[in-house]
Amino acid sequence: MLTVPEIRNARVTALEHGALTSPEAIVMHRTESSTAKSTLDGYNAGGQPAGAHFLIDKDGTIYQTASLDHQTWHVGKIRSRGAEEGTLIEPDKTWHAKTGFKPTAINSHENANPYPIRYPNNSDSIGIEVVGAYNATTKTWDAPTAEQTASINRLVGVLQQQYGLDHHDIYKHDTISYKTAGEGDGLYVPGAAAAGGVQQPAGPTR
Repeated sequence: MLTVPEIRNARVTALEHGALTSPEAIVMHRTESSTAKSTLDGYNAGGQPAGAHFLIDKDGTIYQTASLDHQTWHVGKIRSRGAEEGTLIEPDKTWHAKTGFKPTAINSHENANPYPIRYPNNSDSIGIEVVGAYNATTKTWDAPTAEQTASINRLVGVLQQQYGLDHHDIYKHDTISYKTAGEGDGLYVPGAAAAGGVQQPAGPTR
């Protein structure tokens, strides 16, 4: 667990599924809920829940919910990076043309490749959940609060320094997996001032 004063230990061992030996990316999520409590209650409800390593509340409070030595189930089936970014080459181009839209098959095919040829998956990424609800009528997500934005950048800065990651290693969940559009929009903003004086490098977010 991280020993950073502003990060609260809220570890839920049920979220931990196997070893995470070398994190290579960070994936940004929204919770689809309005409070951290509802998410934490879900994590603690029993069974083997899906979830992320960190949770950031509306007031900027950062909770660490799983050890960084363990994987969590936060990504789901990954998309084809080559197909999404227009960089497919043979033989993958022919494989995709024959396979069509079959997420399970695409996920298996992609996972045969190392990161960053493919998008990050549970085995090599850290998940950060940000409290934010989805409005199905307007098809919009809650914008992050100023406190959340500061805490996101503070936490991402700590993780970048610890694992040698840069802004290219930060991803929106809906970019890499089959999730509701916009889930990761506006969460990590490179160059934004962070709590504790950390500033992130400017550049594109993936």
